[in-house]
Amino acid sequence: MKQLTIIYSRLPPTSNKIYFRGTILTSAARKYAEDFSLEVVRKYLPEISEINRKGVFSLHLKFFFETLINESYFSNKKTRAKTLYKKTDLTNRVKLLEDCVRDALAIDDCQTFHASLEKHHAPGNERVEITITEIDPS
Repeated sequence: MKQLTIIYSRLPPTSNKIYFRGTILTSAARKYAEDFSLEVVRKYLPEISEINRKGVFSLHLKFFFETLINESYFSNKKTRAKTLYKKTDLTNRVKLLEDCVRDALAIDDCQTFHASLEKHHAPGNERVEITITEIDPS
C-alpha cells in the first residue's frame, strides 16, 4: 500500500463533544469510533492488510459539510449573521479521527509525519475523506 483513501459518510463530533472529565470518551464519540472501525475494516480490509506497519505516513483529511454558509447573512434584519461563513472549526474534529484511523488501520499517531486539512461545502453529501500515504521519513 502506497496510498489508501477512505470515504466515511459521517463527520466526527467536535472536540467539544468527545471528552468528559478530560480524557474519557463520551458515548457519542465512542459510538462514532466503533462505527468507523467496523465500516472501514469491512470496506477496506484488503488495502489495510497491505499497510507497512513500520512506515511513516501523510494524513490528508477532507471534510464535506452540509453547509458552510450563514443564510441569514443575506437578511436585512438585525438578527442577521455577522459573517458569510459559519464558524466551522476544522481542527477540533481531527483528534478523534486520528484515533479512529489508528484503531482501524493499526497505524499509531506517532507515525504521522505530515497532516493537512480541507473543508468543502457539500449539500446532501456530508462525509469525510481520509487519504493515508506512505512517505519517506527523510
